[in-house]
Amino acid sequence: MAIPPEHWISLEEYLELDRASTDVKYEYVDGRIYAMTGGSTSHSLIATNIYALLRPHLRGSPCRVYDKDMKFCLSEKVRYYPDVTVSCDPRDTQVVKHDLY
Repeated sequence: MAIPPEHWISLEEYLELDRASTDVKYEYVDGRIYAMTGGSTSHSLIATNIYALLRPHLRGSPCRVYDKDMKFCLSEKVRYYPDVTVSCDPRDTQVVKHDLY
């Protein structure tokens, strides 16, 4: 059986796909895309509990906690939708046009 060739896409192609998708989120790592699957009930409860525990501890600080709907740009080659993320970088609290990330 032949192994199918790998398909690499550009960051611009990924951003176009991610913007156009209404029901699936995609992560991008060095030219490859990964469709994010739905989580289990346990997974969702764990992520929600972590978010709920972090939020009061960050109140009054420059740090913010974000849920799974926030895409993070870790580098020019990596875009993730983590379940829970904390960022203390003021650039992450600015309003950013969707098509930049």
